Amino acid sequence: MGGRKIKLLILSYPVWNERNNSVNTYINLFGNTDRYEVANISTLPGKPYGTVCKRFFNISEKGLLSALVGTANAGKEIYQEDDLSGLPIAKESNLLKKAKILRFQIFFWIREMIWSFGSWKTKQLDEFIKSFDPDAVVLPIKHTRFFNKLGQYVHKVSGKPLIGFVSDDVYSYYGYSRSPLVWLDGTICKPSIKQSIQECDLMFTLTEKQKKEYDQLFGINCQVITKGGSFITKPEYNPNKHIKLVYTGNIGAGRWQTLALIGDALKNLDAEMDIYTGTPITSKQKLQLLRSGKVNLKGFVAQEEIKDIQLAADILVHVESFLRKEKYSARLSFSTKIVDYFEAHRCILAVGWGETAAIEYLKENTAACVITSPKDIKPEVQSLIASADRMKQLADNSYALGAANHNNYTIKEKLYHNISSVL
Repeated sequence: MGGRKIKLLILSYPVWNERNNSVNTYINLFGNTDRYEVANISTLPGKPYGTVCKRFFNISEKGLLSALVGTANAGKEIYQEDDLSGLPIAKESNLLKKAKILRFQIFFWIREMIWSFGSWKTKQLDEFIKSFDPDAVVLPIKHTRFFNKLGQYVHKVSGKPLIGFVSDDVYSYYGYSRSPLVWLDGTICKPSIKQSIQECDLMFTLTEKQKKEYDQLFGINCQVITKGGSFITKPEYNPNKHIKLVYTGNIGAGRWQTLALIGDALKNLDAEMDIYTGTPITSKQKLQLLRSGKVNLKGFVAQEEIKDIQLAADILVHVESFLRKEKYSARLSFSTKIVDYFEAHRCILAVGWGETAAIEYLKENTAACVITSPKDIKPEVQSLIASADRMKQLADNSYALGAANHNNYTIKEKLYHNISSVL
C-alpha cells in the first residue's frame, strides 16, 4: 500500500491496549500498514500497550480529583514501560465498575460532574497534542457530554480535521425510553453530541441503517465502514456431536438475560455454552446464567486468544437484549465480533430484537440462525443443533458474506481514501 503517512490522534474511553478488545476495531482498521502513525488520549486508568499506537496520554477521574485538591495534574503522558504497581489491564475505578453493574444513571452523572469541575484543559494536554501534531483527530461519538467536549477541545487545539466514528445510536434512542432519568440525560448530552457531529469533517457509521438516519438527522453524508477480515483461507468446519456454543464479548445492556435463555434451551441437549467476557457480573446475574447447568463463565480473555477459541466452537453466538430500555440503544449497532465470526467459518446463532441493524443484516443474507422472539429460542436452538447440514450451510453463507462485504483490503483502501480526502 502506497500513499503518504497520516498521523491520527485517536480518543478512547479505555487506555489503548492491544491485548484486550477495547481498541480492536482501530487495530483492525489502522494496523498492519505503514500508512498511519497513531497516538491516543484516554479517559480510564490502565496500562498502555501498543504496536499500532506509540504515544499515550491519560486523563482519569482520579487525576481530575487530585487536580482539584492540588496534589497532581489531571492528565499526563504515560508509557508502556511505566510501572503502574500491578495495575490490571483496563482496570476501572470502583465507582465506574459499580455503575456498569447496576447501570444507575446517577453514577454516570457523578462522572459528568467530576469532569465538569475538573481542570482537564491543561498545559500538559496542549503540549501532547501539539508535539504529536496530528493530521486529523479521531473521535468516537459517545452519549457522554464530557467525552464529546474533550474531543471538541482536542479538535480546536490541534486545528486539524475531525473524523467521527459512531457505532451505536447515541442520539435518537433517548426518545424511545419511558424513563424520566434517560430523558433528562438526553437533554444534558444531546447538544454536545450534535455539536461534535456537526464539527466533523468526515463521519463513519457501522451500518447503512444508521447512515440513512444520521444523514437525514444532521444533513451530512456518512461513510459506512466495518472491521475487516482476511478471508484468504476458509477454515475447516465439521460440527461435533457434543455441540460447543461460544460467546465472546460484552454481556451488559441486557445481553446476559438473552444468554441465560439460550442456556435454558440447551437443557437435555448434548451441548454447552462458554461465555468469555470482562463485563462485571452481579451474583444474581451469575445465578441466572448458570441456572441451566449448561453455561460456563470463562471471564476475560486476551485478544490474541479469541481466534483460537472461536475456531474451537461449533456455534458462535451473537445476542442483543429484548428489554425495551436496552434494545433501542443497540438498534443501529453492528458488533465488531460478527466479522470475526464470518472469518471463522462457523455457524452463527443470532438472538435479539428483529429491528436491530445487525440482526436484520444477518437475516437478510441468511448468514445465521436468527431468532427474534424469546418464545422461539428453545425450539429454534433445538432444531439447529439437531441438523449438522444446516449448521454447515449457515457457516458457508456467513463466510461468503464476509468475503464479499468485509474484505480487509477493500475496507482499508476505502478508509484511507476517505481520510485523505479531508486532509
